[in-house]
Amino acid sequence: MTYGTWELTQLDMETSYTSIMGIYMLRSFGMAFIMMPIMTAGMNALPMKMIPHGNATQNTLRQVAGSIGTAILVTVMTRQTTAHLADDANQFTTLDPTLSQHLGELGQQLGSSQAASLSWISQLTKQATINGITDAFWVATVLSALALLLSFFLHGKKEPNLD
Repeated sequence: MTYGTWELTQLDMETSYTSIMGIYMLRSFGMAFIMMPIMTAGMNALPMKMIPHGNATQNTLRQVAGSIGTAILVTVMTRQTTAHLADDANQFTTLDPTLSQHLGELGQQLGSSQAASLSWISQLTKQATINGITDAFWVATVLSALALLLSFFLHGKKEPNLD
């Protein structure tokens, strides 16, 4: 799952739909393979009489944590997309004013400066959105790697010695 999440940080404008689906399937398989063992380990750590309460608590926490995680990642994506869009637009206009002027003149010569501007804005917006998405997946990758490290410290229920 961590590897699949990391792969989603490598998206760019040329990434194909097939590649994204392959990475997403890999990540989904990883998620499926970790959820049941983690839930089982959590239940095994409880005494027998507490298992129904633990199951209810675990299901509630899973739902709440999923909602909070989604909200956090969407917030990161939105804020980063806005920041990238502002940075790219600012860099374009302040980096080389003659380039900006030249593109404006080129658009007027073509007779469709408005269409050229809209196309440029569309490309800039797409790139900023991709950058925002990859930033959100970086956060998810770090959290996933942290969970991977913490998983090494899980241990099962100790069986009582009957000797």
